[in-house]
Order: sequence, then structure tokens, then C-alpha cells
Amino acid sequence: MGGGGEPAEVGALSTSEYEVPEGLYYTREHEWAKVLEDGTVLMGITDYAQEKLHEVVNVELPEV
Repeated sequence: MGGGGEPAEVGALSTSEYEVPEGLYYTREHEWAKVLEDGTVLMGITDYAQEKLHEVVNVELPEV
């Protein structure tokens, strides 16, 4: 994910504009990750980031 410290897990939130689901880890750059039961990680970007970016043209992942 895009740096800016360790991802933080948050509880469910909701505003009139955006939903913030529970059980996800978030970065300051509006990326999220969810660890699935089989240990794989699902990644995405927040509703806010989707609205501001409109279109994702590339993704850079760190080496694991």
C-alpha cells in the first residue's frame, strides 16, 4: 500500500456520503485491505478515493 504508516483497523462508520465497512484495514492514502479466512488479502480503495480518482490506470504493489 502507499506508505504513510501502518494500516489501522476501524469499526464500521457511515456518513451521508461514504460508507466505511467494519473489518478492513485502512491507510492514510484511502486504500484498504481485508484478510480473508484462507489467509489471502483482498485490497481496494475507499469510496472517497474512487470518487476523486474516477479511474484507476495502474497499481503498484510492494514486493512481499
